[in-house]
This record gives sequence, C-alpha cells and structure tokens, in this order.
Amino acid sequence: MAERMMYDGYKDAGYEYVIIDDCWSYYYRSAGKLVPHPTRFPRGMKFLADQVHSRGLKFGIYTDVGAKTCAGFPGSLGYYKTDAETFADWGVDYVKVDGCDADPKKMGDLYTEMGNAIRSTGRDMVYSCEWPFYQQKAGITPDYKNISKVCNLWRNYYDISYSWESIYDTIEYEAANQDILTMVSGPGAWTDPDMIVVGNYGLTIEQQRLQMAYWAVMAAPMIMSNDLRSIDKESKELLLNKYIIAVNQDSLGIMGRRLYKINDTEVWIRWVTPKLADGRMSMAVLVHNSMVVGGPTRVVLSISDLGLDSPGGYLVTDLYHGKRCPGCLLPGAEPYG
Repeated sequence: MAERMMYDGYKDAGYEYVIIDDCWSYYYRSAGKLVPHPTRFPRGMKFLADQVHSRGLKFGIYTDVGAKTCAGFPGSLGYYKTDAETFADWGVDYVKVDGCDADPKKMGDLYTEMGNAIRSTGRDMVYSCEWPFYQQKAGITPDYKNISKVCNLWRNYYDISYSWESIYDTIEYEAANQDILTMVSGPGAWTDPDMIVVGNYGLTIEQQRLQMAYWAVMAAPMIMSNDLRSIDKESKELLLNKYIIAVNQDSLGIMGRRLYKINDTEVWIRWVTPKLADGRMSMAVLVHNSMVVGGPTRVVLSISDLGLDSPGGYLVTDLYHGKRCPGCLLPGAEPYG
C-alpha cells in the first residue's frame, strides 16, 4: 500500500499515514513487551516503519486501552508506558487505541493515562481514541471537552461498513451532536466518523461522492479503507480530487454543520479560507437529497440563508469537477446526490 500511495499520487494529494489495525501482534507478550506476529511480520515493526518512512510516509499502529484487543490479542492495560515506549522505539507516528475490553466508566482515566504515556516518550505520535463511542454505547454521555484535550481524534459511532445506510447513520449521529462537536473540534482535535470506504463494493459512485463531500465538510480525518492495488478509475479520481481535499484540509479547521433538513433535503455548510481582513470567509456548501426513489428535488438557496453577506458577491465552484459558475449548478438535487 505504501508503494501505491507513493507512485499513484495519493502521497502528493496529501494522504500520509499507513496504519495497521488489529491482529498485527502475537498472542502473548515477551518480557512484558508486545511482539509482532512472526508469520505476518517476520522482520518486525521497526523494519516495516522504516520501509514506510523511506517512501516519505508515516506509520500507524493499533492497540487497546483494555487487556485485550477487539480480536483477542494483547491489549495495553497495565503496560501503557511500556507499549508507548515500544511504539516510539519502532518509529510509530500514529497510535489508534480501541476500547473493546475496558470499562466505559473508567475510560476517562484510562485514555488519559495512555495519552500521558504516549506524550512522555518525546516522540510525536497522533493519538486516536475510541473513548466516546464506548461510553455512548453504554449510555454514558461523553465529556467531549475533556476528550478533545486528551485525544487528537476520537471515534464516537459504530464502525462503517460498505453500505450507504451505515454511512448515513453515522452522518445522522454527527448532525444530532453537532452543537458540542463543532465547539470542541478544530486543529489538533478532530471528530472521527470512521474511514473512507470509497473504492469498495456496496456504494454507487454517487454515494462515494457523498461520503467524500460529507467528510470534507465535517473536517473529518480522511483515512482510506480500501485496496489501492485494485481500485477503479472513478473512485481513484474521487479520492485524489484536489478541490474536495482542499476543503477537508482547510487550515481554519472549522467543523461544518447541518444548516437545515426539510423532508429529504438537507444543507450543510463549512466556513473555509480565504478569510478576509474584515472577517468574512469562504464557505463550502453541501446539498443532499436523501430520497432513495424518485426524481430530482428543486433546491433554492439564498446568500442570506447561508449567512453570506459580501457586497462584492462570491465565486461559486463545483468541487466535484473544479468547474466555475455560471453553468456549474443544476436546478435540482438527484436522489443520493
């Protein structure tokens, strides 16, 4: 995957991490330390990290805040400092910490301790948490203000599968909680609605476009879950779309929000650069017709509805195609698009 990212344009587009998920380790520790599975990774994780780094990319790994990972391999409970130091020695740049085998009531203390252990190594490692997901699943209201101070990104809903229903359920959760999430999200602290599944079976190209657009407007981490060796041309072009990526990576880091939803039509907005001296900013706008059957829905938006008030007007660009208006906008939104 690292070679495909390097040679097929993904690295140049801004994708920079190669992240290994669960099942990489052996079944037991050795002298108290995690050990890579000898069959899957015979040369070890340091070798793998070096290979990723040599291609100008960064390396990520997975563990659990509990005693076991979701797949039953050794977790980090009781070994936070040891595991953090091990990851640093291996050259890890990103640590995803799951929570399958931990008490949701104790996750505030556990994730804080693991985060402190990671920071104490002196190595710059992104800290990805699943803390709020397991708490809300257990009926506990997550303390997002605290979570955003401890974690660089946090999962807060179920794993996404290769279906539009799964993706849209996640979007609905983020919209329902947008008041608190938009308040705590920003540079260095990101809401993570899970991975981008563009390029997999189960989604039409229109649904893939929608996921990319939503993740861009929500300022969500764009972490691909696909096989870049066999991805189709349309999906690849979508993943490399420089206009959508630019919105996602906008330096202001403002998380977008749902402006309104009427029947099956919803509008999301996100403030982005350029930002003028008088405080006025540009805006990314997403219009979604969520009907599963039927024809286009006519959508009329006024500048004032969006909160825009520049006396000089605005330039409008269709981000899917990089096409400037006039002539870029259709009078209606197709179902799913």
